Amino acid sequence: MQVYKTKAKKFSGTDFHEVHRFYGTSAENELFCVQIKENMKNKQKYLISVFPTEGPNIWDA
Repeated sequence: MQVYKTKAKKFSGTDFHEVHRFYGTSAENELFCVQIKENMKNKQKYLISVFPTEGPNIWDA
């Protein structure tokens, strides 16, 4: 597996979470995305989703 891009999106206001998005390629050269939510107060991380994708989208611009 090879990860080629990372991105974090911060939420404002009273929400203390960040969503991290990682892109990678599988052993079969298929592109996928992993999303992880991080609680910034206690540094806990939660797996949100893993899904196939065609590449980074507008969220990552």
